[in-house]
Amino acid sequence: MNRILVPVDFSAPSKKLVPYAAALARKWGASLVLLHVVEHINVPTRVAYAATGLQDIVLARGRKLLAEFAARLAPTGVKTTEVVRVGRPWQEIARTARSERADLIVIATHGHTGLQRFILGSTAERVLRHAACPVLVVR
Repeated sequence: MNRILVPVDFSAPSKKLVPYAAALARKWGASLVLLHVVEHINVPTRVAYAATGLQDIVLARGRKLLAEFAARLAPTGVKTTEVVRVGRPWQEIARTARSERADLIVIATHGHTGLQRFILGSTAERVLRHAACPVLVVR
């Protein structure tokens, strides 16, 4: 086990996830890759001129928030890398796992059920279906 991918969205479940993933990394001598995915901003063509640079602003904010998140929660003694991507979270998690050669994805679930899960979808479930490596879902 060399590399563990940890997708974070700054929610309470993802804050709890980092120490858990860090314990696994320490045990196996692995490094952590903290990933935050920023949704792609679709702007209608007729107002695109007014939104020039908006995606860059959102991406920069994601990088800043991830750096602050990592500074607070990243474990000492475990090599940690921060990555920010733009796209659909489940797709970027699966894509980043492949590009970073992750041996494991440790992902939090919000635990939505029923209609909430149907309407919102489940990022963790989609990652499970599309990941090229094992996925540990923590609730």
